[in-house]
Amino acid sequence: MMDLDATTRERKKTTLRERFAAYRAGLSRDERARWSAQTVERLQALPEIRAARTVHCYWPQGGEIDTRAFVEAFHASGGAVALPVVTSFAEGTPAMTARRYEGRTSLRENRWGLAEPADDAPVISPGALDAVVVPAFGAGKNGHRVGHGRGF
Repeated sequence: MMDLDATTRERKKTTLRERFAAYRAGLSRDERARWSAQTVERLQALPEIRAARTVHCYWPQGGEIDTRAFVEAFHASGGAVALPVVTSFAEGTPAMTARRYEGRTSLRENRWGLAEPADDAPVISPGALDAVVVPAFGAGKNGHRVGHGRGF
């Protein structure tokens, strides 16, 4: 397989994102709910998740798979859930840390409108994570994740 230059690769990702956005826009609320429930069910059945004590996940935004039921169930079972906290959104150098989820009421909205744990929530280091669940805007034919294009 030939390597694509960075510009061509980004153009292809942009095209994929446009297709994914159009597809998502055509989904009904019921379809989204059904797909989210199925995804959470499959996620909870994974041996890696069942064996995990600490999982990094995401709190959904926009049309992402709704992981809130997973986050809350894992938390209620005594597992630790780390959620991302955006610490920098500077062009070319976005950064995040992970903080412990301590219930819905402990979340706050950051300046970009994303729900995340408050600044006083304990930080969870990457080495403490047993599993990581990341959002994907979609996937290419090769199965590789295509994100929102913001560098995370």
